Amino acid sequence: MSIICATHFTPSSLDAVEVATGLADRTRQKLHLVAVMPAGSGPTVDHDANAALTREAAAARERGVNVETSVLHGKLEHQLSTLCRQIAPRLLVIGDTSRPMAPLFATPIDRISGDVSVPILVVKSRLPFTPWT
Repeated sequence: MSIICATHFTPSSLDAVEVATGLADRTRQKLHLVAVMPAGSGPTVDHDANAALTREAAAARERGVNVETSVLHGKLEHQLSTLCRQIAPRLLVIGDTSRPMAPLFATPIDRISGDVSVPILVVKSRLPFTPWT
């Protein structure tokens, strides 16, 4: 079994990566760190995303976690849904990307949850998880 963690390298995503790493370590599951870039993003964006994923994966490996990284392209919800079907993870971990000032629009979390058929853990802060992980 495995855990997928989607990141876009923001503070919220970094908290999600930390929580996902702790959960993977604690439950001895493989961790898939994924960044989804917009379709048509150039090689510089891919290079930067791969470099950031490599750094995050190295920190997880220091804790003994088995980690794979992927940079995907396209719509976030579609790419995560496809990856979840391929890998069949036990959990998808994402950072809180909601915007309370825009309640009339679907947030990325809303769009992801509509397309993904695995449990989703939305991490607003790593602090509640720190004692457990």
